[in-house]
Order: sequence, then C-alpha cells, then structure tokens
Amino acid sequence: MSKRLSEDFLWGGAVAAHQLEGAWQEGGKGVSVADVMTVGGPDKERNITKGVVSGEYYPNHEAIDFYHRYKADIALFKEMGFKCFRTSIAWTRIYPTGEESEPNEAGLKFYDDLFDELIKNNIEPVITLSHFELPYHLVTKYGGFRNRKVIDLFVKFATTCLKRYKDKVKYWMTFNEINNQANYDNDFLVFTNSGLYFNPGENREEGMYQAAHNELVASARVVMAVVTGIIRMLMLGIPPLALTGSIFGAFGAGILYKYGRNMYWSMFGEFLGTGIVGSLISVPVMVWFTGQQQNLYWFVYTPRFVGATIIGSVIAYFVLVNLLKINSFKEIQRMFVG
Repeated sequence: MSKRLSEDFLWGGAVAAHQLEGAWQEGGKGVSVADVMTVGGPDKERNITKGVVSGEYYPNHEAIDFYHRYKADIALFKEMGFKCFRTSIAWTRIYPTGEESEPNEAGLKFYDDLFDELIKNNIEPVITLSHFELPYHLVTKYGGFRNRKVIDLFVKFATTCLKRYKDKVKYWMTFNEINNQANYDNDFLVFTNSGLYFNPGENREEGMYQAAHNELVASARVVMAVVTGIIRMLMLGIPPLALTGSIFGAFGAGILYKYGRNMYWSMFGEFLGTGIVGSLISVPVMVWFTGQQQNLYWFVYTPRFVGATIIGSVIAYFVLVNLLKINSFKEIQRMFVG
C-alpha cells in the first residue's frame, strides 16, 4: 500500500539571510554580527573581528549573491517541487544600526520583491525574524542581547516586518536556535546568537542566561503584540472599512475557543470621533455557547460607526456574512488562530 504526503504538506528548503544573500553593503544595509566573522575551515576556527577589518575574508559578504540572483534560484526551487522556502529577514537591511526611527525602504522593498517572486511560483515564504543577524552596532553600544534595551529594538523591527508583509507571509518564527549558546564557553556560538563578548574573568554562564532570557522575553512580546491586537488589523489582513464600519472581536473569541473552550466573550470596538459628535457607542461582540464545543457560533460583531449614523453597521454585516462568508466560529478560528 503506497503512502503519499497530503497535498498541503509544505516541502522545501531552509537558509538564513546571512548565509546566502551577500550584498552586505548594498541597499542601505548595515553591519551585522555575521559581517565580522572570518572564514574558517576543518583546521581553522572562524575569527570574530572588532568590526570589518581590511584584508580579512568574510564569506557572507558575497555568499551566493542571492540578493541579485534570487529569481533564478527560485525558478530552480520551483523545478525541484518546493512548496515552501524558509529564510530570514536581515535586521540590518530594515534598521541598519538597529536604532533608526524609521525603517530603510530599500531593504523593505527587497523582501517585498523576494516574497512576491516566491508567491508567483507557488512557494510559501516561511520567515525567521532573527537568525544570527543582530546589528553589530547593538553589540558595540549595548553589549548585545544582555541589555534589555535590545528587547525594545527587536520588537520594533519585528512588528515593522509583520505589518509590512502581512499579506505575503503566513508563517513566522521569532528566533532561530536560542539554545545554541548553551555552550557558553564557545565564543562563536554566544556571539552569533546574542552578540556577546566576554572579558577575562567574566561570568560567561550568567551573561549567556541573561541574553537568552532577554531573547525569550523579546519573542514573547512580539507574540503578545499579535495576540493582544496591537497589530491585529494590519497583520491579519482585514481591511479597516473606515467608511463603512469594521469588524472586531473574532480574534479574542478565537483565543478563548482555543484555550477556554466554554467561555463567553464580549469585546468593544473602537470609537470613531468625528470632531462634531465625538465618539459614538459601538455594538459589543457576543459569542453564544450552544452547549457543545463543536457548535460554537458568533452572531454579533463590533462595527465602527461612521459619524452619527448606523449605516456603517449594516454594511459591515453585509461584508461579514455575504462577502467574507464568515458565519461560523470555526471559520473565525481558522482565520485568526489557525
């Protein structure tokens, strides 16, 4: 009896931005921890230099030049039957030092183009936000992830990416292999993971655990930013319907279905202040539990009212039921929880 993988099984390959992109100074990219690691070999460890040193060979500076050749490479992926491709977003292409107030548009556009090309070839992007590509500036200024300031900077980078690529990327990972640095006596591992340098006599174990803790906190904060809805409407791709009212509450209902199973849920939507009539009352979200966990439906939504009329709520209901075809709780769960 032959066995086949299901049609929706994601088969593909995995890399990281620093492993293949090259173009280490193009498009406004800044210097990352990977950019200061020299070539190694069977009998030679990679050296971590204090910045980019003239005369040293840094293999990732050119890598396989995926930055310029990704279209041809993706064509080969398609020929191989790939259904997904995992890579990372180089933090320093988006925020070259990690501290800029605004992201680098050239870097954002590169990943827009990359994801478009993958999708055009029916390949799902699977994206890691931090895969050993910490901005080197954050190492020299803050000591890498041992400093809690870097948590905030990572969250800003991550949410920028989640918002920008909300309609193109379905599968996200925050960090790659935090556990690699468990061998804290290995300079290479603690540096690639967390940007850690250790002085003679310094407690390396304590430094490693502090950095790992901060990375876990950063990861949790990014996840919670999604869960609590800070970027909910953007990331999940629901148009705001600013002129017709908008739909809220399904996300919270989905979370309760997943973790609570038998809990009622209500949520209040935003108010739209018009400057004339101020903020108007909005309709609460209700979830009706019918007695069986598999028959949980929601019937009322929270529209955003426009001005002083109720037309917005009528149109929002039409969009919800007739256009989006969302009638049952399971459909909501698939949209928001997975």
